Amino acid sequence: MDISKETRLITGQLKKHDREINQLKKVNSFLSCSSILFNWVLILISIYGILFLEGPLTLLFFLILGSRMRALMNLIHDGSHNNLFSNSKVNDFVVNIFCAYFMFESIEKYRKSHLLHHKFLGTILDPDVKEHKKQGFDDLTGDILTIKKLFLISINRNSISYSLFNNFLKNNQKINIFTFWLILVITIGFSPLIMIKVIGILLIAKLFFYHPIRVIAEFLDHAGLKTEGLLSYTRTLPIRNFLSIVLRPHNDHFHLLHHLNPSIPHYSLEKAHKIYLRSKLYGKGNFYNSYLFGKNTIFKWEWS
Repeated sequence: MDISKETRLITGQLKKHDREINQLKKVNSFLSCSSILFNWVLILISIYGILFLEGPLTLLFFLILGSRMRALMNLIHDGSHNNLFSNSKVNDFVVNIFCAYFMFESIEKYRKSHLLHHKFLGTILDPDVKEHKKQGFDDLTGDILTIKKLFLISINRNSISYSLFNNFLKNNQKINIFTFWLILVITIGFSPLIMIKVIGILLIAKLFFYHPIRVIAEFLDHAGLKTEGLLSYTRTLPIRNFLSIVLRPHNDHFHLLHHLNPSIPHYSLEKAHKIYLRSKLYGKGNFYNSYLFGKNTIFKWEWS
């Protein structure tokens, strides 16, 4: 898939807005730190809430945990483009310590794969295409996510393994992750019993909440669409509703815009989106008004 032509045409249509767009590419370390801190505050509140509170709030805390795990993955994604901190070494160190290791991930490994995804989008050389094929994404047809599709991908063995643990890390990266988790569990837990409970809580949250959230989010990026070009192969999803907070934290819904201009940090994507809408070609992309209700929805409450 050659996405350079569409990118050039849209860039040309927005030529007079170059200064505004370049301003939005500036990295703001304070906003990056705020995003990371916000997620960790919610993660810790949720863990202690599950540990010491009973009742229906427990389910809500697990949902928050799963959503914040997805949020950390989105920050790893932004960090892979060096969009969180202007100093690349600081960027990678902070992302690893406060985002990646918690998710059994490494910024170095993630970046290597993700940049290939941008370069070879939708082709057999795209690592995401290969991985999604193993997870069962390509066994399904159509661009609408149904309960059946979500269920089949969620129970796929490779899909579950991909969500729980990263099998492609180097030994030194595995050691770093093990050390991080050891320190985390000891810090959070007051006793061996609570430490075991914390590990159990995080594994439950990752398997039963983060995992389906990841499956939905990754389906919504490109799955089921025609690989004729970037515009036809990428979705722009609804913003400012409950599902967007859970499924697409940190402005992850602007996926088409991200592929067109990956140097724009997550906190500037909404402003950039408003500028890009002035391009007639950009406006012809796959835009969805709702996740669940209305004519132009992305999710159908049906089995098949």
